[in-house]
Amino acid sequence: MPNAEEFIEKYKEFESAVRTTYRLSNEESIRNFLCQQPEFSRYQAEIVCCQETRNLLQHQPMIQGEYPVEPSGKLVEMLDFLTARVLDRKTCIDVCVKANNVFSVKLQDSVKGAMATMRAKHYSCIPVVDDERRVIGIFSEGSIFDYLADEGIVELSDTLSFEDLKAYIDPDGREGVLNLFLPHNYLVDKLVNRIESAANATKRFQVAIITNTGDRSEPMQGIVTPWDVIA
Repeated sequence: MPNAEEFIEKYKEFESAVRTTYRLSNEESIRNFLCQQPEFSRYQAEIVCCQETRNLLQHQPMIQGEYPVEPSGKLVEMLDFLTARVLDRKTCIDVCVKANNVFSVKLQDSVKGAMATMRAKHYSCIPVVDDERRVIGIFSEGSIFDYLADEGIVELSDTLSFEDLKAYIDPDGREGVLNLFLPHNYLVDKLVNRIESAANATKRFQVAIITNTGDRSEPMQGIVTPWDVIA
């Protein structure tokens, strides 16, 4: 099949996917709609190129039985990519580290012991949970640095517990750090947009705690780290 005919068929699939996924009417422009969506903002030029190529192929007469242009293989691949982006909208529960695999601690646990595990496993932060696995704090390197600086301590006590650090593990307590509580069906694309907005406001995304509805009173279902978003 010539690239032009393949492109036309694939564009029909792309348009149908957009209208079905976003519930657009036949009168609404999929180009205008997608270009206004933050998750597609970086692909505006490609979206416009695909639509204008489709228009040229379908609305301009053939020349001696041939299409006036022949889309490149790369443009056909881009159309496949855009269609996949529309259809495969991953949620946080799809990409998170599930609760059973999350290293977490309780208030009575030893800080030194947890830090040793964090160092061995290369964890930058861990959730502090209660008996119902509800997240009541986020512990990170910054938490202990702030504690040492405020208390004027140069060496950690073996008996230091997370109960002693309650003032330093508040999920909302550290300036410049973004911790989130999100529902399991929250779209990864939307999370990326929030991370980028936070970065523009000089806030660093640290972790998202996933619960059923995003309520902090619910048990943790998993966590999403920056590495999970990148992957």
